Amino acid sequence: MKRLSVVMLMSLVFLSGCILKVYNGDTKPIYPEVGYSNWPTRINTLTPTFRWQADTKASSTYDFAIWDEELGFRMKSRLPIYYKEALPQPEHKIEVSLAPNTSYVWSVRSRSGDKVSAWATYNYYAFAVVAIGWGTNMPYKFKTPEVDDKILESADVKTGKGK
Repeated sequence: MKRLSVVMLMSLVFLSGCILKVYNGDTKPIYPEVGYSNWPTRINTLTPTFRWQADTKASSTYDFAIWDEELGFRMKSRLPIYYKEALPQPEHKIEVSLAPNTSYVWSVRSRSGDKVSAWATYNYYAFAVVAIGWGTNMPYKFKTPEVDDKILESADVKTGKGK
């Protein structure tokens, strides 16, 4: 009977699926939230403000970068398409528009004097009845909208169709 209960419990866990994320590095993303490699987080603007958990050292600044999705997995060997160094706050609004309906990856690292941490990444482990998946040292993936929702909202307000 005990063995049957364990089998039923394990079956329930695997049937419902389980995904575990483990963050690497000194910082953890806040916005956009971390999506999975096949399901990037959708954002609503082409000029988002990225936010991450502050480093515990008060004197830390941050380096922030965005890579083209295809280059993201090799981010250490490729130049980012957007990069800012020594940001004083754990957030940054990018200063250029990203391409619409495009997937990108982003990461951040902390900087304290001459010491620079590794780029923050995450590992994920997914378990289901018929499959197991994982990814290691993944940058944070997101996808831009087809049209910038903030521009649409502004146009709706001007034409009287909005709030």
